[in-house]
Amino acid sequence: MTNVLLVFSLLLHLVTFYIIMILAQRIQQIKNQTGGIENRELAEILESHLEAVRAENQRLIAQLTPLDHHNIADSGPKDGEKAAIEKKAQPLDHEIPPPPVEGIEDQVEPSQTGEIIHLYQKGWSMPEIAKHLGLGNGEVELIINLYNKSNRK
Repeated sequence: MTNVLLVFSLLLHLVTFYIIMILAQRIQQIKNQTGGIENRELAEILESHLEAVRAENQRLIAQLTPLDHHNIADSGPKDGEKAAIEKKAQPLDHEIPPPPVEGIEDQVEPSQTGEIIHLYQKGWSMPEIAKHLGLGNGEVELIINLYNKSNRK
């Protein structure tokens, strides 16, 4: 009985393998057919776009060519323009004073990290600092640990 089951299993495996091979070949054929169509369509689209770009370039060159010959002859500034340029280049006789800064005071505010380190150096504990500044204990502890590590080096 076992031999019959083994033979039957072997036949099923062979049939399954044959079907898988046929399906793989069909999938490859379909890919080749569709890939060829996609490649041809893509090549046609690119070719038409390239032709449109070439035509636009030719049209632009045709428009710019007469302008270049006209601009080369008239490229220098005229006498009136030269006088205006020279007038603008003259140095100013008087300097403009800076705006007044009366009544403006600099204010220096310590950073949170600076306050934490300052209070720690005064001898405050980490929970006291956290409560005073309204921060978490972990945040204060992290800043103090980083400060201590940087001072050890």
